[in-house]
Amino acid sequence: MAGKVIFWTVAVVCAVAALQTAQQLRLASLMNGPVLINATREEVVYLRGQPAARLDGDRRWQYREGNEAVTTVRFDQAGKVISISCIGVDQGTLGCPNILGISLGATEDTLINRLGPPSQQNYVLGGKLMHYADLGITFSLHEYRVSAITKVQRSGKLDFLPRVVWNMLP
Repeated sequence: MAGKVIFWTVAVVCAVAALQTAQQLRLASLMNGPVLINATREEVVYLRGQPAARLDGDRRWQYREGNEAVTTVRFDQAGKVISISCIGVDQGTLGCPNILGISLGATEDTLINRLGPPSQQNYVLGGKLMHYADLGITFSLHEYRVSAITKVQRSGKLDFLPRVVWNMLP
């Protein structure tokens, strides 16, 4: 009898953890902070206020995240958000919102342990880009640490099950 109670307790805890992880993955695949991909300029102003700078003919807006980071919101020709990037001024800054527990300054090991291997990675200009296509997230790394986080439209199917299982591993 006690064995059945323990089994069902563990099963319920695992199911709840899996559902919470799936919800986090779904939200992370859609947004960065309060701003969603495909949001309009009006929605961005409502959520973030007026930008500190408007660049490239109003297609790129920048917001200061304290003194430590800058968030850049890029728009397409129709005025919809196509990407949101947060870049730290120096290593270990805290100004950007974290995505699935990954924030600026996190190590590459932490990133892989949290999200699994990326769908694509490239070495560029003394750094590395790790792209998770199903989440629509690219992490820029320099000196083995996350230095920028960019949210774009996700591509392909969101792989809930493998990511949920990956997150549940010790």
